[in-house]
Amino acid sequence: MRIAIVVPECDPFAKVGGLADVAGSLPRALRSLGHEVAVFLPRYAAIPERLLEGAEARGEVRVQTGEVDRTVRILEARLGEVPAFLLEEPRSFGRPGVYGENGIDYPDNPERFAVLSLGALLAMDALGFAPEVLHVHDWQTALVPVYRRVRGLHRKAGVLFTIHNLAYQGLHEKEILPRLGIPWDLFAIEGLEFYGRANLLKGGLVFSTLLNTVSPTYAREIQEEEMGVGLDGVLRHRARDLSGILNGIDPEAWNPASGREVAAPFSAAEPSGKRKCKAALQRELGLEVGADRPLFGAVGRLDPQKGFDLVSEVGPRLLDRGAQLAVLGTGHEAIAGRLRALASQRPDRCSVTLGFAAPLARRIYAGADFFLMPSRFEPCGLGQMIAMRYGTIPVVRATGGLADTVRDVGQDPERGNGYAFGEFTAGALQGALDRALEGFAARSRFERIVARAMREDFSWTRSAKAYVDLYARAARQEAG
Repeated sequence: MRIAIVVPECDPFAKVGGLADVAGSLPRALRSLGHEVAVFLPRYAAIPERLLEGAEARGEVRVQTGEVDRTVRILEARLGEVPAFLLEEPRSFGRPGVYGENGIDYPDNPERFAVLSLGALLAMDALGFAPEVLHVHDWQTALVPVYRRVRGLHRKAGVLFTIHNLAYQGLHEKEILPRLGIPWDLFAIEGLEFYGRANLLKGGLVFSTLLNTVSPTYAREIQEEEMGVGLDGVLRHRARDLSGILNGIDPEAWNPASGREVAAPFSAAEPSGKRKCKAALQRELGLEVGADRPLFGAVGRLDPQKGFDLVSEVGPRLLDRGAQLAVLGTGHEAIAGRLRALASQRPDRCSVTLGFAAPLARRIYAGADFFLMPSRFEPCGLGQMIAMRYGTIPVVRATGGLADTVRDVGQDPERGNGYAFGEFTAGALQGALDRALEGFAARSRFERIVARAMREDFSWTRSAKAYVDLYARAARQEAG
């Protein structure tokens, strides 16, 4: 199949969150299965020049959307064997950051991503690339199926719209529509209208052939009022066209046997290197060195959505029970303050590093015994998959992709690979931590859980095959 993937971020060119990991890995997995794939994304100013060495100019297109009139240059770079077409337009993308700067979104993001959405469709025409399927992601490219309808571009192609996080919807006052070249007849309950405002993500939900999310459980959760963020009715209406496919990870990029950026290599068959990684991490963070000290790691945004408010609440008791805690992340100032206070009180048992450093994150994945992801909601999550790859047992709330990847050892002793809890409360998390500590004390049983977790298959191959099935279904629906 010929597949065009349109994304606002793609690793290694530009990365803000998990979407970039998907956009960087899925196309290569599809290519390895024999499909013809092209990726379209902005040429941000922040893209390192080394990634553009050898990039070729492939022409230009004129993007006109209401008040927007821009000339977009097309550059062809490489994502492995996959062509990545970067849309270069300095007024839209020649500025710092991807979505904004210093944590504040750019006010003209609707116009910027309209340039991406329409520009990608026009670029396909200019390049002679006629896709059978358009695969678009989140609100930033939700206008692709809208412009396809309005402009009649690539009408024979099926459209798959992937929701990575329903909470971000591209919600604006209705006056944005004429600026984006969207006719007023689409400002209706069957279109982009959302309680008197314009909802760009809703346009993707309504005008795409098929919809999917990044885990089966999240696909069910967002059809309910609690997690539907106002769009649960739309999603229930399209339930037949909505499915969930788990994200994957690159097993070579996250391979403990390679020894990359960690103290020693190890594997499920040869696990001794993990003990060296733990001791090295303890020394690096100033924690008391000892194999018998259960070490809990946490990497991510210090945000209530990620459950770090619960972590700060249960942290003192966890340390009192002899455990250690290593946190790496940035975000909510009040949560960060509580965690730093805990680290200053118990420096031998708690380390908090504010910011993000990929090498340290990998060392935490490799050196910790447990990995904390007590998320309020989690569409998919990659941290728990990476942690298991490194033999670090996840402690998670059973929501979204966490529920689909972590099997509680108490409920499934023969297949369990982690510890899960249900209610989003400090007490429920504490109960899971208590069970984890008890499991750690039973060494031989714990080592079997570690080996089982390391053998889990979270590679992209399985997920890519599931996407191919959806692509074929979308193409058939449009052809039929």
